[in-house]
Amino acid sequence: MRRLSWVILGLFWCIALNAMSVPIEITTETDVNAITVGEPIKLTVKITVPEETRILFPSKADLNIDPFIVLETEHHVSKIASDRVEEIFIVTTSISQTGNFEIPAFEISYEMPSGEKGTVNTEPVFIKIISILSESNNQPKDIKAPLTFKARWMYIMGVLATVIVLCIILIYLIFWMLKKISRKKLETKLREPELPADVVALKALEALNSKQYLEKRDIKQFFVDLIEIFKRYLGKRYAIVMLERTTGEIKRDLSTAVINNSEAQEIIDILQLADYVKFAKYRPAKAICQETFERVRQFILKTRELSLSENIQSIQQVVK
Repeated sequence: MRRLSWVILGLFWCIALNAMSVPIEITTETDVNAITVGEPIKLTVKITVPEETRILFPSKADLNIDPFIVLETEHHVSKIASDRVEEIFIVTTSISQTGNFEIPAFEISYEMPSGEKGTVNTEPVFIKIISILSESNNQPKDIKAPLTFKARWMYIMGVLATVIVLCIILIYLIFWMLKKISRKKLETKLREPELPADVVALKALEALNSKQYLEKRDIKQFFVDLIEIFKRYLGKRYAIVMLERTTGEIKRDLSTAVINNSEAQEIIDILQLADYVKFAKYRPAKAICQETFERVRQFILKTRELSLSENIQSIQQVVK
C-alpha cells in the first residue's frame, strides 16, 4: 500500500512538471470583431517558445486563408523571460463580401533547440463583415405620380417641330466638326509615326517617378497614375479596352486574349492591389509601392513587341 502511494505521488509530480513547462504557447486574435467590407483586418498570432527555438511562419504566397485576401505580413520578436521569447506574426488581410466569416486556422512549423521538429495550428477567428450601406437604403423610394398639365396641341406641335429641326442642324454640325477633327488627326499620324506602346509607357513611368508621390505620402494618387499607365500599355499591346473598366471585366477579357496564364494572373494581382488602395483605404508601405512600380516596369519590358531588326537578330542567334 505504501509503495502504491509513492507511485501515485510520482505520477502527479510528473504531470505538474509537464504543466509548468509548456514548450509552446500560441494565441490568435484580430484588432476588430466587426468591420465594413473592404477595410483591412489585422490578424495577430503570438507564439511563446523557449529561446533559440526556430519558428517558420508561412510566406505571403503560401498563406491560404480563403475567402480572405492576404495584403501583407509582418514578423517581430521580443524577449519576455530569461529563457523564453515571444514571436509575433501579423497578417493584414481583407475581404470583399459581407456576412459572418471565419478566418481559418493555418499551420506554423517549429524546430526546438534539441532538434525536435513539429507544427502547431492557429485558432480560427470569427469576424462580422458589414455593408457600407445602411438598412434604410435597401427599400426603393416611392414613385412620384405623373405631372398633368393643359396645353394647346398646335402650340406643342410647333415647339416640337422647331426643336427637331434645331437638333438635326446641331447633329449635322457635330458630325462635320468630328469629321474635320478626325481628318486632322489622321494627317498628323501619317506625318509623325506613333511611338511603340512600351516606349510611351516607360517614358510615362519616368515622369511618374519624378513627381515623388511616395516622398509626399500621396499613395492613392501614385497608384491612380501607375495603373492608368499600365492599362494604356495593356490596351495597346493586347488590343483590349482597359480604361474605365473594372478589374472583374478586365479579368473576363483576358481569358479570351492572346496571353499566357502567368502574365494574365500578374496583371490581375497588380490591378487588385491598386483597387484596395483606391477604394478600401489600404495604405501599403513604401517598399511595397516601389515593388509594384518595378513589377509594372518589368512586365512592360518582358512583354514589349520586338522591332523588325530585333526579330532578325533573335532569329540569327537561334540559327547560330
